[in-house]
Amino acid sequence: MDDAHGDVVVRAGRLPTGCCEAFALTGRSEVGATVQLGPRVRARIVGRGTLGPGLVPERSELGRHALLVPSFDGALGPLVEQHGSTVVTTARLEPKRVHGFALADLRDRLRVTITRLGRGDSLVRATAPLGVLADLEHRGKVARDRLLLVAGEGAALILAFAAFVAARAAVRRSR
Repeated sequence: MDDAHGDVVVRAGRLPTGCCEAFALTGRSEVGATVQLGPRVRARIVGRGTLGPGLVPERSELGRHALLVPSFDGALGPLVEQHGSTVVTTARLEPKRVHGFALADLRDRLRVTITRLGRGDSLVRATAPLGVLADLEHRGKVARDRLLLVAGEGAALILAFAAFVAARAAVRRSR
C-alpha cells in the first residue's frame, strides 16, 4: 500500500500503518476486532471503508471479507504465498497533462500496454478508458473540421471583400 489516501474512502477508524493491522473493505468486521487469517496469523481491524469509484470494475470481485494491509511483511508473507491475494494498482489520467492532439497516441499506448500485461500473466487484468478517449478524439476532430470550415468561409469573405474594394477603387479611378 504505497499511498492509499486518495484511493480509499475511510468510513470509520483509520488506514493501517503497521504489522498485523488491516482495513476492512467488505464484510462485517468492526474497528478494534481481531480477525483470524491463518493458524497463527491475526490482524487487528483499524478502519472500515470502501475503495474509491472506478478502482474495481465490480465490487463483488473483492469477495466477502476483503482486507487492505500496508504490506505482506512478517507473518502475512507466507500466508499470501500459500493462498494468494488480489492486488489493485491504479493510475489516474491527469486532465492537465492530456492534450487533445495526443489522444490517439495515448489511446494506442494504453491499448498496447494492456495487451502486454494480459499476455504476460493470465491473472492480470488491465483496463483503461479507451472508449472515452476515442470519443473525445472524435469530438476533437469534428470540432477541428468545423473550425476549419468556418475559417475557410471567413477567408473567402475577406477575399470577396478585398475584390469588392479593388473593383470599387478601379471604378473610381476610371471616372
